[in-house]
Amino acid sequence: PCLRHLSVCLAYQHSSTFSSTLASSLCGLQLVKLTLDIRHCNLGDQGIQAFTKTIAQLHSLTFLQLRLSFNRISRKGAQDLADAFKIRCGTHGMTDVVLDVDINPIADGAVVLLRSLGVRRLRLDMAHCRIGDTVAEELASILNSFAECTQSHQSPIESLELDLRGNHLMESKSSILKAIACLNAAGCKCLSRLD
Repeated sequence: PCLRHLSVCLAYQHSSTFSSTLASSLCGLQLVKLTLDIRHCNLGDQGIQAFTKTIAQLHSLTFLQLRLSFNRISRKGAQDLADAFKIRCGTHGMTDVVLDVDINPIADGAVVLLRSLGVRRLRLDMAHCRIGDTVAEELASILNSFAECTQSHQSPIESLELDLRGNHLMESKSSILKAIACLNAAGCKCLSRLD
């Protein structure tokens, strides 16, 4: 029998080599479900790159929980994650993603990240990520496009949980709330935390 489900917690590790070692050991596995807790490991954009390559190569993966809080991931790291998710969430069928990138300075990288996550069930924590009103308006636009796809049954999102607490949302808060309401009206079970 081959390993199909794996859960690894390496939170608070500060070795410079553990990310590439772990990423290379995951390659070649036929995992269906993967949970990685690598919070507070000072990975930075370079450290996250090893994981993004691995995610793109896990072809049988349908569920991914990736906890990346406190890792100094910037817009570049968010773009690398988005590139991996575009590959895995597109034609290859990853359906469930739980992604915690809170307390990382991803700022406008939040836009490419949300856009890349075309899955049925999504929990995305982007609290305290230096997201301002301009970026939040773009996020609202993406959420509206998700609602349109869900309404037309092109690619329905069944559930979405979005955490944007601790960001600089002033005028954009109402746009996000309207987009969430549209998703709920389209049949998506949607929950957001903005304050």
